[in-house]
Amino acid sequence: MPSLTGLVVFYLVPAVRALGISMSDWNLMSPSHDVGFDNYRAIFADGEFWHALALSACYVLFNVPLQTVVALLLAVLMDRLCRALALRAIMLLPFLLSNVLVALIWMWLLDPTLGWVNASLLSAGASAHTFFSSPVEALATVATVNTWRYTGMIALLLLAGMQRIPRSLYEAAILDGAGEWQLFRSITLPLLRPVMLFVLVTSITGAFQIFDTIAVATSGGPASSTRVIVYYIYENAFKFHKMGYACTMSMALLLVMALYTAVQMRLFRTNEEDLAILSVELDTTHHTTSRPPRTLKRIGVARMLAWCVLAALIAVILIPFWIVLRTALTSSIDLYASTGAWLPPAFTLENFRRALGFVASDVALIDGGSGSNVDFLRSLLNSVIFTGLVVAGQVVFSAMAAYAFARLRFRGRGVLFALFLVSLMLPNIVLFVPNFILIKELGWLNTYAGMVAPFMLVWAFAIFFLRQSFLAIPRELEEAARLDGASYWTIFWRVVVPVSMPPIAAVAILSGVNAWNEFFWPFIVANADDVKVLPVALQAFKSQAPQGAPDWTGLMAATCLAMVPAIFLLLVCGRYVVESVQSVGRK
Repeated sequence: MPSLTGLVVFYLVPAVRALGISMSDWNLMSPSHDVGFDNYRAIFADGEFWHALALSACYVLFNVPLQTVVALLLAVLMDRLCRALALRAIMLLPFLLSNVLVALIWMWLLDPTLGWVNASLLSAGASAHTFFSSPVEALATVATVNTWRYTGMIALLLLAGMQRIPRSLYEAAILDGAGEWQLFRSITLPLLRPVMLFVLVTSITGAFQIFDTIAVATSGGPASSTRVIVYYIYENAFKFHKMGYACTMSMALLLVMALYTAVQMRLFRTNEEDLAILSVELDTTHHTTSRPPRTLKRIGVARMLAWCVLAALIAVILIPFWIVLRTALTSSIDLYASTGAWLPPAFTLENFRRALGFVASDVALIDGGSGSNVDFLRSLLNSVIFTGLVVAGQVVFSAMAAYAFARLRFRGRGVLFALFLVSLMLPNIVLFVPNFILIKELGWLNTYAGMVAPFMLVWAFAIFFLRQSFLAIPRELEEAARLDGASYWTIFWRVVVPVSMPPIAAVAILSGVNAWNEFFWPFIVANADDVKVLPVALQAFKSQAPQGAPDWTGLMAATCLAMVPAIFLLLVCGRYVVESVQSVGRK
């Protein structure tokens, strides 16, 4: 019931309400009036809409193939060369950062005048690039930056799928004389279709809804070259207050995404033979997780080249973190003289003090800062409260709903479960406008309740994931408890939850990562300083630059501080975090 309430209040009703709002002219300040299909007709004449939709399509066509191919290469290299936990944790580190942090890191690295990348290009004799500031390069830059963030996570999903392929298939192919490329093309790639379908559907859905990086790095510019469809909808809704027209465009986006999803599922349908191979017995599954036989020699050109490629990918992941730390330890005065350097000319902690607000504004200006600061501790506390409430609600209520769908028999169960799955395909932008209106009507703007409400009661993915885990629990355990007089409630808490702690922990970790990195919803409903979460506070700090340029040293110090929770999570719970992500690929 709690999850069903969340589904109805924050998914189904808003989706229907969005359809109604799309047929009205409403600016939130005056009564709305019905305009029929005028908004839909206006879309066809709106060149900006079609330009934004075309930019989104270009972004998807650049981002998704690039990150999928690189992730597949990375997964194969890890599968054949090294599956060490430390390596998988390194690959996952960018994914644990919010899009805001990733955008800030790469804005600094790609800065036209001071950035480390341009300094390295110039030192190598190449020409500098403007990246985010170029109408030609900006969209591709955003796509590449997001590829850097998500590739490691997708690689772990694909690696988990590879580990489920029976080893006997590889052994038989090697006996027939198959080489490494033949093994990949004829066995690995075909049997990865279920995982590949999940990766592509979620990647394309996420790519069409790109917002955070655009909002922080380019604000839709330069010259509208990155004004993708979601950012254009956001501008119409929350800048120009055209709620009706914004909902119309969101419904059009929903139709586009539904069509491509249907086509994609048709193209990547899994053969029954593939599923039969993957449905192995428990003792066989134990062997599938072991490393498939290697056809490369222990020492050889191909193997050395593979290690070089893997080392290069690791370097691409780790170098940005070192440059951020080096910048944070460099004074603003020395920054101009140390572009492209690997070490700061002189170590200083003054930037961290300015980022934390321990330095007066006039002193910060003298030191070369912007004169502004992040109320870091308050924003950190807000993020902790927001994340804690969301994780607690999603884990408890999703587990309850998952057990009901797995074990209880009640009328309409199949229809309700289908509705939960359908909610996974709803673009967030379709729901954000009506949910924002609902939160405003409830008087919950700039409150924790307004931030938490749409997330706390329901997470359809967690319900589906935990249901699959609960179905695998032997019924004998529950039947024995029922013979002892236990109720369903008692069985759930005393039997099911204790034996299902690994998948529940996986849901908790993934929920925590998502909530900690959430930017769009807190950005539109909670901009007040007393409830501003850390990603929103960092975006505001980046925008406050009275001297005309970002305070890069202070901004990178704040970025380092914001990265501490993600690094701490990997150091303390690295194995559980990695296994949580990979368990999604196995399910």
